[in-house]
Amino acid sequence: MEIDVCIKEHYDCNLVLGGDFNCHLDSNNPATNMIFDFIKENNFHRSDLGSGSSKAFTYGSDVLGNHSCVDFVLMSAISKLCSC
Repeated sequence: MEIDVCIKEHYDCNLVLGGDFNCHLDSNNPATNMIFDFIKENNFHRSDLGSGSSKAFTYGSDVLGNHSCVDFVLMSAISKLCSC
């Protein structure tokens, strides 16, 4: 089953979708534009933007000096996000 079909079949549920999106959603390129279209069309929200907290890296290598944030959680009801 395609994910958009699953989302549409459960339109009345609070949905959470998480994973490694393999792109930086703060950049502007064809891959991120496609993901933003998906987020907008399905009325999802990025939990990292809704929490009010500062950005956190989801990958880091002090040895290589690399850090990135490519793992995201999308939520259909950002108001349900716990700020405990």
